[in-house]
Amino acid sequence: NSLYYKRDPLARYFAGRELMSVAVEETFHYEELMDNELHAAAIRAMAIDDRVVESCGDISQVVVIGAGMDTRPYRIQLTNPNVKWFEVDMPEVIKLKVSLLSSAPSHLQGNISSSTVKSISHIPLNLKYNLRNLIPSLEANGFNRSEPAFYIMEGLLMYLTVGDVRSLFAELPQCKGSRVVATVVSFISRFISSSSLFSYFSNIQLSAYQMVGMWRNDWLSLNIGFAFSKWNVVHKNNILDEGRLKTPELNLPRFRNKRLPQNRKGAELILDLMPQ
Repeated sequence: NSLYYKRDPLARYFAGRELMSVAVEETFHYEELMDNELHAAAIRAMAIDDRVVESCGDISQVVVIGAGMDTRPYRIQLTNPNVKWFEVDMPEVIKLKVSLLSSAPSHLQGNISSSTVKSISHIPLNLKYNLRNLIPSLEANGFNRSEPAFYIMEGLLMYLTVGDVRSLFAELPQCKGSRVVATVVSFISRFISSSSLFSYFSNIQLSAYQMVGMWRNDWLSLNIGFAFSKWNVVHKNNILDEGRLKTPELNLPRFRNKRLPQNRKGAELILDLMPQ
């Protein structure tokens, strides 16, 4: 995501040359299709970056659930020198990421070593079968359940069942001062995007839209299913509305001829949650 709004050489390295070429092609296809609108993934990345930086003045633990190849701990600049960063994902994903980091070419070693977080722990865990081991696995790597933590669930929850989301939130310690930032899809976007007519008339062949069929919930079903067990949604905003607040920050060379749509809503919502 960070490729869209600032240079991120680690992200390019993780993606690889072949997938980078696909990403560039699909991005321009998307922008042409959407009348040169700015890709919402850039806004999502920036919005979460800002929340992490803001919260880590008081919070010294960040847990990224479904981290994938996220490069955020090497990209953001924190003033709190005591932040411990924990990344949780499938064992095969963590294995690949650790391997890529350890074998990164010399010109990228500076990006890795200059991270402003105190430590980064990679935790291989299949949450589908080992959810109860989430907190113990974090604790084995220095996590303290008695202290507030910042949890990131970016582009994750829509691929889980409502029951899985409810179980995940139930496992998180109810520590005062903790915070969750998560992204979900709107009901309307899920309904429209999953329609075969939408794909036919818009002539979309992008791999991003092929993932729509994997969405298993939306904002409405999560609410009806009481998915956010013991957590309150204190703020909800559409991703593109977040971008409208950040227009000056997006005035970069990459975006000189790009714009934010004034009347259209993006597919994703960004949620801020705190313990009840």
